[in-house]
Formats: sequence, structure tokens, C-alpha cells
Amino acid sequence: RHTPVGIDGLDALCGGGLATGAGVLLKHDGRVNLRALFGALIASAVGDGRSIVLSPTARARQADVAAVLDGFGFDLEALIADGRLFVLDFIGSWDADRDAVHAGFDDAAAVIDALGAIDDRIDEGTPTLGLFDADALTTALGADGARTVRYEQEAALDREDLLVHVHDEGVVGDEISDFYVNTAEQVLETWLSDDGLQYVSLRKSPCGFVGTTSLVEYAEGPPYLRVQHPPTDRDNPYASEKRSERESENESEDGG
Repeated sequence: RHTPVGIDGLDALCGGGLATGAGVLLKHDGRVNLRALFGALIASAVGDGRSIVLSPTARARQADVAAVLDGFGFDLEALIADGRLFVLDFIGSWDADRDAVHAGFDDAAAVIDALGAIDDRIDEGTPTLGLFDADALTTALGADGARTVRYEQEAALDREDLLVHVHDEGVVGDEISDFYVNTAEQVLETWLSDDGLQYVSLRKSPCGFVGTTSLVEYAEGPPYLRVQHPPTDRDNPYASEKRSERESENESEDGG
């Protein structure tokens, strides 16, 4: 199963959207600006009626997330007050006095307890988006602790849930980096080239255009990103479906 995130080219690249009910890994080079992509993911999740569990990156402080969501027409404070957004803060940049913000983790067990407390506050049957900074988890808990949390997250997933880990392989060692790749159902990688252009590639996925690289461009309005559509002549169910739609549209136009 896949869930569209509202960025047409990215959804097409992935064969319909992000893998649902399984882990997704977003790798990056530490240079790209992930602000718009994070905003699009969260805004799409809110629009779909999901609750969000967020483990922010160092660049996603409370004021930053509020500004990003405002650009999509959502209010951070309202989402927190309504029990729609929860935070696991490993970097100490959020207001820990809020009931929705969990911080000060000594070990993996404390993180798992916090995830359980959050789950208890989410209405049964409500799908979730978990968006986690894998590097912050690893730095705070060590490689073994990060693995323990990752396995627990996978075990707790429901069929309609989204689980996305964000990872800069230059921050942690190769062993834990390989672990996150191996445990993910779907892997996307984005980076800046030497000429300053941003690209995204689907590295691993049950379907979609695995191995294809697309150009990423920024736009003035939501979702603030454009991703180049993949080729439509490959042996891919999604491509065949879209090709059939276009052929039907052309036949209708010719008949009209």
C-alpha cells in the first residue's frame, strides 16, 4: 500500500506514494533544505486525518515547524491542543512543559514508554505519521538503543500508518546506516550536486521507479516543491495506469 504526499512527481516516482504500514527511510547529504518536504509530509498527513508523532531534526525547532505549517495553512498550537501532533525532543529545542512534548530520555526504554503514552492519547483507529530523526535517536541512545526503538516502532505499526526516518549517513557510522537501509521497505535519497541542483532518487521500494533520479525544484506555493516525473515507458503498474489514463483522455478528445 502507498499513501500520496501531494507532490505529484515524488508520488509517481514511488509508484503511488510512500510505503504504508512499513518503514520508509529518507537519506540526505546534510546539505539539502528539507524544510519544504517536511512541511508537505506533515500537511498531507493532517489533511488525511492522521495524528503526527515528530522527532525533529536540529533544523526543525519549534518556531521553524510553526512557520512551515503556517505556510500550508495549519496552526502548530492548534494541532498540539487538539491532540493531533506530538513531539519526541532529543535536541532540547521545544517547550517541554507541554503535555504533547516528551524530552529527557535516558535510554531506549524511556523512548518506548513515551511512544506508548502518545499512542494511548491517539484515538483508536486513527492512522499516524511518525517522522523521526534517526541521527538524533542514534546520538542520544547509541546504536543498540536506536535499533531497539526502530524494531519497536515497526512492531507497533498498523496497516494505515506511515513511518519515516530521516538520516544523514555522514553523521553516524556505516553499521547503523546500513541497519536503517536494510530495515526500511522504501528508501529515498536526496542530495545537492556540485552545480547546486537538488535531486531525489528511489533507491529501494516494492514498486515504483527504483534507480530513477529526478530533479527537485522549489515553487512559490504549496507544496513548495516540484519533482520531475519519472519516465512512463518502463514496466511499472503505476506507469501503465497513468499511460492508460492519458490514452483514454486522448481518445475522448479525438472523438469530441
